[in-house]
Amino acid sequence: MARATNAEVIRAFLDGRNAYGLSMTSTHYPQLGTVPPKGFLRSYGQLIARYDEGCGFLVFDFTASGEYISNTTSKHVGMIKRQLPNKCVMHPTQAREGQLLGDQ
Repeated sequence: MARATNAEVIRAFLDGRNAYGLSMTSTHYPQLGTVPPKGFLRSYGQLIARYDEGCGFLVFDFTASGEYISNTTSKHVGMIKRQLPNKCVMHPTQAREGQLLGDQ
């Protein structure tokens, strides 16, 4: 599989497909029995967004206004936020308390 651009990885995440770039990955798992499909978007291995059927898209605010990691990760978060008209943005501290940033 050829490496995707960041924009292609984000499009794949939104479309429910797997994609791999230099610094971003989109990973999706199909429905298994009673477990609904799930999707994860990572920047340098850090989970920055997820999709859960029934909940929709959730973006974790790893930017200067949330919990800053790096310029690149902040840029990736901004890219996904711009692509989602209806999004829920959550501070990473809240996400950890809700066990939404676990090892998926």
